Amino acid sequence: MLPVNEEKNSPLILVIDDDVTIRFMINETLETLGFIVEEAENGIQGIERARELKPDIILLDVMMPEMDGFTACPQIREIPHCRHTPVLMMTGLDDIESINKAYQVGATDFATKPLNYTLLSHRLLYMLRSKQTADELRANQEKLDHAQRLAKLGYWEWDLNNFVTWSEQVTETFWLPKGKTCGELSYFFQNLHKKDMEKVRAALKLAKEKEQNFSLEYRIRNREGKVRIIFHEAKVNYNEGRKPISLIGTIQDITERKRAEYEIQKLANYDKVTGLPNRTSLRQKLEKIIARAPSSQQVTAILTLDLDHFKRLNDTLGHQAGDQLLRKIASRLNEFIENSAYGSVDLTSTRLQQKKHALELTLSHFGGDEFVILIDGAPTIENVASIARKLNEIIAEPIDLDGNVISMTASIGISAWPEDGKDVDTLLKQSGSALYHAKSEGRNCYKFFTAAMNARAFERLSLEINLRKAIEKEQFMLFYQPKVDALSGSILGMEALIRWKHPELGMISPADFIPVAEQTGMIIPIGQWIFEEACRFLNKIEEHNLPPLTVALNLSGAQFTQKGLPEELGNSVAKAGIAPQQIELEITESLLMENIEEAIKIMNRLREIGFSIAIDDFGTGYSSLSYLKRFPAATLKIDQSFIRDIDKDADDRSIVQAIITLAHSLRLKVVAEGIEKREQLAVLREQGCDLIQGYYYSHPLCCEDFLDWISNREDDPVDELEATMAI
Repeated sequence: MLPVNEEKNSPLILVIDDDVTIRFMINETLETLGFIVEEAENGIQGIERARELKPDIILLDVMMPEMDGFTACPQIREIPHCRHTPVLMMTGLDDIESINKAYQVGATDFATKPLNYTLLSHRLLYMLRSKQTADELRANQEKLDHAQRLAKLGYWEWDLNNFVTWSEQVTETFWLPKGKTCGELSYFFQNLHKKDMEKVRAALKLAKEKEQNFSLEYRIRNREGKVRIIFHEAKVNYNEGRKPISLIGTIQDITERKRAEYEIQKLANYDKVTGLPNRTSLRQKLEKIIARAPSSQQVTAILTLDLDHFKRLNDTLGHQAGDQLLRKIASRLNEFIENSAYGSVDLTSTRLQQKKHALELTLSHFGGDEFVILIDGAPTIENVASIARKLNEIIAEPIDLDGNVISMTASIGISAWPEDGKDVDTLLKQSGSALYHAKSEGRNCYKFFTAAMNARAFERLSLEINLRKAIEKEQFMLFYQPKVDALSGSILGMEALIRWKHPELGMISPADFIPVAEQTGMIIPIGQWIFEEACRFLNKIEEHNLPPLTVALNLSGAQFTQKGLPEELGNSVAKAGIAPQQIELEITESLLMENIEEAIKIMNRLREIGFSIAIDDFGTGYSSLSYLKRFPAATLKIDQSFIRDIDKDADDRSIVQAIITLAHSLRLKVVAEGIEKREQLAVLREQGCDLIQGYYYSHPLCCEDFLDWISNREDDPVDELEATMAI
């Protein structure tokens, strides 16, 4: 049912446009829906028609002969009965400057040409409902103001010696005992709100000591917790000799006025159907974000979400059902955002969560079936894609509308700052363009405005889907690279390295899939599989009657901070029949530095169980020596970036020598990885490095090849090196 006013049975729409075709199409569309449509062909004529017709909504074109829309709009606003009439300005799709100017001259909203006449009718319905509510609130506000002007204001007088007299109106307002109209100052203010007490005291002190009049607002609160807002005016009262003798003033309970102001403000910034922030509110927030220039390390993005085939549901079940659907969708999206803020929805990697990464999502409703989500502080554009996928899943869940179970889908367009635009209007426009692209691609999907981002997001999604299948179908393999005693050349252990053998893509590098596993939480089951598989391999080594070896396993950030990790790993080795001393857990230096105290607790517990701990990639995490001596580690593993040119670069040699000397002084062993040449080995042996790992001895080998290699190994590369160096 169309909203109506008291003077007309149907809403009256005034169309001001010089294009007769557009006027005809709007007229045909709206009159069939029950609107009354009046026309004007230019701004001058439009002003006169607005003055005589009292329209409910004005559709105003920007470009017209004689007087354009920018000139006409302010003059229409000067007409008393048009001061609050919604004005929808019509402008070109790419004309951002015109859109900005439309708001500046007093337009309520804008529509882009060419017009979608079907959606136009829905937009007008929402504007009419908002206007009706705003008119009611303004009328109530005027009645309240009139009543307050006629009401007798309460008065009070303070004699500057802490004794106060007041009127019966003040007694009632301040919840004082009936008939009580005088007392000490403290009694008068006994119900003063604690948070406003200092403000009132300061004003009274200045009035008494500096003879300063004041006007202020503060709150009072009774024993039941009811709060009132008081407007308090005071002036100094002088005797004939200009000596201050008292403070006199008035008080007024302005609680209802403040509530009405809040409701009007809320109407201006919040959508009536869903209660969500509207276009105005979101624009203000995005402008603030852009003004503070977000970090280039984070992503700020706009997601424009449009429900697919919403009009069909509206036409079938009616606008009331449509509004109910919008509220339920809004509730779902709000719940998702609230859960995301508390980390129950995995949007970021564990490492970023440990750093308390500030990811903020803001949901708004732009009218009709269009929702907009502002994302601020996403770690990567892939995280934005993850959020969009989750939104599609949430909306696709069945919805019960008074017994009618329906399924909806949504199309989502995404734009990112600053790649797709450096101002609010451009970002909204680009996300709208991306939304159109998503709808043209079959709906129920998301699209980035930038093609490169679309390709990147698709590649990430494809990898994530395949990774989940890999866990289910056990497509992973462990390879082992030996760790060799630098002096004797004997094999003391190995490092387990995961590989993904995809049935179609072949071997996939850990560098490609481990970051995805960490961001999606799949690293937890993968890490558990690695641990159990390494234990099985240690049993195989024993079955082959080979000397006992230790195996080094990398712990990701998600694993390391997993609750109960030490006990879980302890149970796993006990179940496998492996001594925990055979397992060395490698933890990166940068991970340890993120939460040092908690890291030390976890490491101590692991060591108590019997595991050995190595600090991996040492030299890249900027750890303090004071913390290093507190880490219960047995080994430092020098990052291979320092090893690569150690035989040619004097600086690298000095750094490595310093690390080895430091480690030995703390009774730690040193492992150097990435050894590919005998010249590198010679330098490290000379510097006293304990263990060597790299291609010089062996590439990572699968289980069977490693067993064969260690069983048949005869020549000692160290002896060969010594012989070579001696010549």
